[in-house]
Amino acid sequence: MSLRKPLLLAGLMALCAPAQAQEPRDEPREIVRLIAWRYTLGQPPDPASLPLVDRLRAALARADIDGDVVMRNPENRMEQPETGWSQRIDHQRARLVLRFREKGEPGEVEFLFDRASGPWLITEIRNRDGRSLRKLLQIPTPP
Repeated sequence: MSLRKPLLLAGLMALCAPAQAQEPRDEPREIVRLIAWRYTLGQPPDPASLPLVDRLRAALARADIDGDVVMRNPENRMEQPETGWSQRIDHQRARLVLRFREKGEPGEVEFLFDRASGPWLITEIRNRDGRSLRKLLQIPTPP
């Protein structure tokens, strides 16, 4: 049998095989992965550049934030970031956990998202140690 026949047969089998379902695009995960990537470079993103809901964006414009919600010291580089898959709370809300190391110490941050008005937007960022974006902006946390 020539080499051409097995290659042709393999190609035909691939065409006839059922198409594998593609994972739906996990936009909250992509947003958090980009944020984590910036921290691994030692260049934390400007909070004003984050995709925030309007209420947080307006509060951020009025506030002078002293501190960082994600890292204890934003001058440190994030090490070993692990971005989980977003967990849907309902069809308009999701949560996602980012785990990492900062100077060898474990860190964990929860991102909450909402897409009621179109694209996925961040509604809260909560650090495991109690820091949160809403606390920094002095906005009550919704129930």
